[in-house]
Parts: sequence; C-alpha cells; structure tokens
Amino acid sequence: MTNDKTVPTLFNARFVRNKAMAIKDYVVDNNIDILALTETWLPPGNCDDLEAGTLCPNGYRFLHVPRMHGRGGGVGLLCKETLRINSVLTDDFQSFEVMDIRLRSLKCITFLIIYQPPDSSYSSFFQDFSRLLEQVLADAISHTIISGDFNLHVEDSLIRSTIY
Repeated sequence: MTNDKTVPTLFNARFVRNKAMAIKDYVVDNNIDILALTETWLPPGNCDDLEAGTLCPNGYRFLHVPRMHGRGGGVGLLCKETLRINSVLTDDFQSFEVMDIRLRSLKCITFLIIYQPPDSSYSSFFQDFSRLLEQVLADAISHTIISGDFNLHVEDSLIRSTIY
C-alpha cells in the first residue's frame, strides 16, 4: 500500500548507529517515504557500508550532513530511491546544522532539516535562521517544509521575549 502523498517524518536519533535496526524496521513497517533525522552523531566523511547497509532498507538511500567540528549533532535523510530528491548545499551556519533537500514532482518542494544544539546562542540562531529563510524563500517556485529539533523552550521567559 502506498501513500497518495509523500509526508516527511522526523526522528531525533541521538546516535543512529545504536538504533539503526529499529529505525530501519520503523521505516519498513510504516511505509515511510521520507524520514528526517536529527542528532545522527555521525562523523564527517562518507558513512561506511556497514552503517548504510544496516540503516537503509532495500529501495532507500541515506543522505547526511555531519557536524563539522566537535561531537554529536548532524542531520540526515532516509528516503525511497524512487523519489527525485537532490541535496542542496547552503551556507555554513554557526548556530545550527541544516540539510536542504529538494523534492521534484509535480511541484518543487523544499525540505529543511535543522538541528540547533541546546547550548547555542538564541540571538545567533535567529540571525542565522533569518538568513537561511531569505536564501530558501527567494526560490518563489518552491513550497517549503521546515522540520527539526530547535531546542527552543518557549516556556522560558528569555526565549519568549526574544521571539515576541
């Protein structure tokens, strides 16, 4: 049974290596078209074959943007190979990691997968996020879906005063 719409799903993995089989089973059992992942904790460089083979069900592929310095972080995308998806490079942002994915079908859809670490500066985040939105929204032919782990705790009065 296939979905009549491609709906992205988000999962904060907090290290995909120790959850690869559970992620793979979830994707297969629920016929997930697109799974966005935050906190992959994978190092820079290509993922080894064992890791990709363990994580990817048959007919899927895995794209990844690691944290370039330090440990943790990183965002990734597990998607069906039949989808016409391209990863687009964006500027490097200091306050968060981002993956810019373009799905080409009847319309162009942009998926942004974002991970902001909890110790990141809120003012830096809002400046970087505004710059990202300016870049992405300049593409007027695209629909945009933004997902991720922003670590914005709106119950915190400092956050509320920054947002509003």
